[in-house]
Amino acid sequence: MAIEHAIRQAILRDLKLYTGAPIRGDELIQISQEPALRHADPVKALTEFEELKSLGYIESVPGYRGQYCQISNKGRQQLLDDFPQDSFIWGPGAL
Repeated sequence: MAIEHAIRQAILRDLKLYTGAPIRGDELIQISQEPALRHADPVKALTEFEELKSLGYIESVPGYRGQYCQISNKGRQQLLDDFPQDSFIWGPGAL
């Protein structure tokens, strides 16, 4: 698995924990307990966060001028076994 996929998965898992508590990407990276994020270059991790946001896996919370975000339904579905795994999140071997 490429490091990018591990970072993307870690971001989504972390954001799921913060459901109902919007958070900024830089804050999430600083407080993450996910090894893939704790050991990642912060710039790379923030780039992956923004990419997930641009693709709809993360959504901005209204009223915060796009600064605070949460996991979207599309992002949450990637963490459930009931939905097809997207190769952007899970790598080329995803079904």
